Amino acid sequence: MVFSSKFKLFPRLVSFTLACILLSLLAGCADQETATTTVPQPSPAAFKPDAPVSPVAPRAATPTEPPTSAPAFLPTATPVLPTPVVPVPTATPGHAPVNSTTTTATPAESQDQALAGYYPPTLPGLKVSDLPLVNGLPKIPLTNLSAASVVPAPARKANYGPNGQPKIGIQAGHWMIDQLPAPLASLRTQTGGSGGGVREVDYVLDVARRVQAILQAQGYQVDLLPATVPAGYTADSFVAIHADASTAGSPSGYKLARSRFSPIPVTDDALLYAVSDVYGAATGFRWDDNITRNMSGYYAFNSRRRVYAVSKGTPAIIIETGYLTNANDRDYLVAHKDVVADSIAHGVIKFINARPPLDQREKPSSTTPGVVVSQDTTPVFDQPGGKPIAYLTKDQRFEVYEIRDDYYGIFLPYLNKTAYLRRADATTVTLPR
Repeated sequence: MVFSSKFKLFPRLVSFTLACILLSLLAGCADQETATTTVPQPSPAAFKPDAPVSPVAPRAATPTEPPTSAPAFLPTATPVLPTPVVPVPTATPGHAPVNSTTTTATPAESQDQALAGYYPPTLPGLKVSDLPLVNGLPKIPLTNLSAASVVPAPARKANYGPNGQPKIGIQAGHWMIDQLPAPLASLRTQTGGSGGGVREVDYVLDVARRVQAILQAQGYQVDLLPATVPAGYTADSFVAIHADASTAGSPSGYKLARSRFSPIPVTDDALLYAVSDVYGAATGFRWDDNITRNMSGYYAFNSRRRVYAVSKGTPAIIIETGYLTNANDRDYLVAHKDVVADSIAHGVIKFINARPPLDQREKPSSTTPGVVVSQDTTPVFDQPGGKPIAYLTKDQRFEVYEIRDDYYGIFLPYLNKTAYLRRADATTVTLPR
C-alpha cells in the first residue's frame, strides 16, 4: 500500500488531494481513496468482470425480510479504538467500498492484537522490564523492525494446484483457534460470536465445507484451513469465512474486506468485487460498509511481518456472511447455507476465470513506506494530541499503518501497542516489505 504521496510538504499534499478529487469527478470513480488513505485504486475492468462464472449458476434467493437499516456495530469486550480521520469512499454501483472506516465498529480482536506477532519484533533476551525509563515511561531501544520476512516468496505460477489447476484456500473462521502457534497466542481466546443459539464457528465450518465441495466439483484443489494458516501459504485465492455478531441494536448485511497493507491491492480488489457481485445478488443481503480496521488488518492476510499468513502473492479477502445476532439474517443464513456457499464459491470462480495471463498480472510490491525517528528520546502518544506512552531512540525505523492529522500511526515493539508519532519528529523512508 503506497504512502509515498503523503510524505510531501503540506502544499503538495493539498494539491494532490485536489487532483484526486478532480480525477474522481471526471472518471466517475466513486471508489477513489482520498489523499489520506493508502490503498491504490482498484481496476476491476482489467480483470474482465463479465467473464463467465461457471457452467453452474449460483442459486438466487431472497431473505424473509431483506435488511434495510444501517448497522451500528459495537464491541462486546474491547474498547472502541481511535478511528482514523479519513472520509469514507462511496461505493461504485454494484460494488462495496473497499477498506472504508467506521466510527462505531470494532471486532473482538483489538488493533494491537491484530498487529502483534511480527518477526522479529524485539532484541533477543530483552524484556519489557529491562527497558530504561524516561519521565517514568519506557524508552524503546534501537530495534531492527525492517527485516524481511523469513518466509521466502513463492515462484509465480499460472495456477498453484496440481496438474496446473487452480488451488483455493478456504478458511473457516475461529475453527481450532485454540491451536494457534505462539506468535498468535493473543488471539486464541477469540472463539467467535453467536446469536439465537447458533455459534459462528459451527456455522462457518459447515459453509466452508460446502464451498470446498462445490469448488472441488469444478476441478479445483481446495484446502479447508483452520484458524492457523501455514507459514507463507500460497494459493490462487484465499477466502476467510466468518459471521458477524453485535450487541448494538440489530445491524444486518454482509461485509467484505481485503488487507489495507496489500502488496497486490488491484488483484485483491478484483477478488473482492467478484465475490461481492455474486453474493449480494444471490442472497439479497445488503452491503454493510462498516469495515473495521481489524477486518482490513486480519491476521491471516497480514503478510507484512506475520509468518503464519498467506504469501504476498496470494489474493485474499475476508467475508462476514451476515449477522447471527439479527433474526432475519440468522434465519436466512441457517436455512440457505447452500446459497451462501454457492455464491462464495462462484464468486471465486468468477475471479479465477477473469484473471489475465500470468505475465500481465499484478506483481507483489517489495517495499513499503516507513519513517525514521529524527531525534533521541522522541515521545509517542496514545492518540493524536493525546498523552505520551513511551519514548523512541534516534534512527529507529517504523512502518506506517495510518496517518491521522499530523501523526503517523506506528506499532511499538516490546510494548505491543499502537502509538502515534508526530510527523515533525520523523522523516520518510522506504522499507523492504
